[in-house]
Amino acid sequence: MTEPPPHTDASGALPQTQKRMAVCLSGQPRTWRHCIDSLKTHFSGYDVDFFLHLWDEVDPAELEDLKAAYAPVDMIVEPRPDFSDLQAKMAPLFPENPQPFAYDMFFAVGRVLQLALAHDQAYDLYARVRYDCLFDGPCPDLNLSETEIFGFDAANSFHFQDVYAIGGAAAMAVYAHMFTWMQTGFPGFDRNRLVGEYALFKYLSLSGVHIQRDPRRAFHTGLKLLRPNMVGRPFAHVRRDILFDTRKAQKEEAYVRTRLPKDCQGQVISTSPYVPHLELFEHIEAWRRKNPSHAESGLRGPWATRLTHLDRYLDDLCNASLETLDLGTQVRLVRMAITFVMNTMDFTTAPDLSAVVLMLLSFEGEDHEMAACWARDYPEETALMLQNPDLQMSAPRLMFVLGLMCQAANPAQAHVATVFDVLSQFDLPEDLRHGIKQAAKAS
Repeated sequence: MTEPPPHTDASGALPQTQKRMAVCLSGQPRTWRHCIDSLKTHFSGYDVDFFLHLWDEVDPAELEDLKAAYAPVDMIVEPRPDFSDLQAKMAPLFPENPQPFAYDMFFAVGRVLQLALAHDQAYDLYARVRYDCLFDGPCPDLNLSETEIFGFDAANSFHFQDVYAIGGAAAMAVYAHMFTWMQTGFPGFDRNRLVGEYALFKYLSLSGVHIQRDPRRAFHTGLKLLRPNMVGRPFAHVRRDILFDTRKAQKEEAYVRTRLPKDCQGQVISTSPYVPHLELFEHIEAWRRKNPSHAESGLRGPWATRLTHLDRYLDDLCNASLETLDLGTQVRLVRMAITFVMNTMDFTTAPDLSAVVLMLLSFEGEDHEMAACWARDYPEETALMLQNPDLQMSAPRLMFVLGLMCQAANPAQAHVATVFDVLSQFDLPEDLRHGIKQAAKAS
């Protein structure tokens, strides 16, 4: 069912009479200094008071800086509770993706929302926000019913992003009790894999809360999470921090192995493809320290230069001739290395044919989408990519791997397979997938 757009005037302007809003922040304040200005700009059309929740793990000097910057009306700083009993019960319910720290997050969310809801001052709206939310643009003028919650659009209509939400007192009081729902065993939840966005959507739906999404802006276009390795980048070039997310997944898996009962540990299945390859990142970092000029050119130089330097790095990484490469361990190793390196690259330079080679070799969907956009716009160059003599000469190893990927994508016609066959295997948005099909026909 199509949901109604936010209630703004015809121009989408901000409210003429400012509504009062309690902005409730929780989570780890990792990059708050680089996000606070965008947060204040985002809510500049409202009369805002801040409420904060923090674990007592925050450095005292940092805590004072947070107080000075947000000037909160009220705040909670408390020890992190021991959720191990609840986490042990969660593992059998969600063996594929138990997410043990989900309890920490929603406990903190509930605490700060309840703090604001119990305050003497009544507010028109209450917002749940993380400290590392980076915004691009203002919040619209919202007129929500008692049972409505507003958020950014999501690619999946059965998901609701769990980092940002706005609603009136009644709806956000329901949101605040997400932890209680989890604590009682996720009643009504119908999947054996815990995806936070789906769990939140399911809980709100079961509780009679209606979700209103901003149709003009999706998550990742109007709001991104700013991880430490992304600090300093323009909003358009902030992307998922693979290294941060991988280390987080590694921490969660280690927690499960060391803190949960042994009968739970065997039920947990790792869902991060990068955790087994963290040593590879250390190898990359060592190579960069050993070859600083090549590493710098490989990250921020022209795309053709990056391609050449990365091809040289792979000679050291693989320590193998081209003939030993196959679609097994070695090719996966090459692609994993490219994925890690791409995560730290500067993307302010417009992509070209060399950039597309690297994007195709990456495992990341964001890279695949950028490659698909380029291929859609330049179908002839894309179709002849494998035969391009400049690419073959400057990056023989990478082009060899790309050729193997093309053959695997279309084994029935491996001798004429092209990059379009690889693109057809990627999980792309439907409109982009259609554009690729048309481009392949045109080429």
